[in-house]
Amino acid sequence: RYDMKKWLAELDKIAKKDEKFILICRSGNRTGQVSNFLDKKLGYQQVYHLQRGIKNWIKAGGKVVPVK
Repeated sequence: RYDMKKWLAELDKIAKKDEKFILICRSGNRTGQVSNFLDKKLGYQQVYHLQRGIKNWIKAGGKVVPVK
């Protein structure tokens, strides 16, 4: 139910196709699919995602910074 054109326009404001960036979701499933799509279909060269997501990151003791 996402507006893909709008989402991609917003992404382009913060991450260019030749810049490194990381996608993070709860479990890593959605960002895995999205990062693959961005890489294979749209030509993003350095897109990564947090495998197993933010829940696993927190469980493993990874630091998080709250949004202010």
